[in-house]
Amino acid sequence: MKKTKKVVGIAFIENGKLLIVKSVRSSKSNIWTLIGGGVENDESEVEAAIREVKEEFHNGFEIKEEDLKPVFCFKESAASDPELDIIMTIFLCSKKIDRAFFTNQ
Repeated sequence: MKKTKKVVGIAFIENGKLLIVKSVRSSKSNIWTLIGGGVENDESEVEAAIREVKEEFHNGFEIKEEDLKPVFCFKESAASDPELDIIMTIFLCSKKIDRAFFTNQ
């Protein structure tokens, strides 16, 4: 029986543009992807999304539960491990990203 891992992805869409990031610390290095990551054992998908945004922005930008809307969820085989399935929940984030967060980065 395959193992499963829950993961989240957070979509920021503004003016018809989707924010994506280049992965550098996973089996998908140098692949463009949504901000997101794994759900810890003691947290919900929403809590994981909030934590991942805080971790990946590194600049004080934070979101709250009310900023997130679940869009869809799917299950697929992990690219890094054929014995692992991931269950991914995608959220749409309504909070706008202040351009000042990106200055001097």
